[in-house]
This record gives sequence, C-alpha cells and structure tokens, in this order.
Amino acid sequence: MAVLKPNQVGAEIERQFTKKNTKQFLKYIGEFVQGKAVSILDGAVGYETKLGKTIKYKIEGNTVRIFSNSPYALPVEFGTKPHIIRPKKAKSLHWKDEYTGEDRFAQMVKHPGSRAIPYLRPAVHLLKQDLGKVLKKVK
Repeated sequence: MAVLKPNQVGAEIERQFTKKNTKQFLKYIGEFVQGKAVSILDGAVGYETKLGKTIKYKIEGNTVRIFSNSPYALPVEFGTKPHIIRPKKAKSLHWKDEYTGEDRFAQMVKHPGSRAIPYLRPAVHLLKQDLGKVLKKVK
C-alpha cells in the first residue's frame, strides 16, 4: 500500500495547493498511480490481469490511499521465497494440469517461489517524476 500526502510531495508543491484544487489534485494522483500500476502489471505479464482489476484508490482527507484487496497483491509486488503449500480445508490439493487437462492431486507442493513483479512502487516513482505535468493539469 502506498500513501501519499500533500506534505510529502515537497514544500514547493504544497504552497500551490488551495482548498479548491486539493481534491482535484488528490484525485489526479489516485487515477495516475492506479492507471500506471495496472499498465505496468498487465504489461509485465502480457495480458489483462485479475490483480490489475483490484487496484483502487481512495481519498481520505488529504491522503490518497492506493490499495488492492487481493490476497496476492503483496506476493506479486515483492515476490515469494520457496515455500510449501498444504491444503487448508481439504485432504489434498487439486488442480488441472495445464498441458494434459488431467486432474492432479497432492498432499503438499514445494513451490519454488516467484519473482517479484513490482507494479505499485514503480507507479509511485513515475508520479514523482511527472509531478510538474500533474500540477499543470490541476491549475
């Protein structure tokens, strides 16, 4: 989760805030970061992702909160170490083999881990680079 507050974007920019355009500015930040995060994520995997559809923003006072309610948002952003997957409610894990279409069952799976696909942090970084353009659109 990334949180940006007006006082975090620098004193020079903060001086340009007015009550009238603060909400518009925060909305633009939310839309910008949300859009860039989805674009980065979908571009990295080559198709529109379910995770991308869960990335939202919310304005709370003078704060923009960018978030996802997906349980795998953080593992995608930061990657995972190798780990063991065990069933939580069933006696075994079940999936369809993607090549043969056959049903597969296992008591546990040794997952090799997954590489990180950073999407939110780069989106915030792009916002920081693009703040001058953002301010021009708000005026």
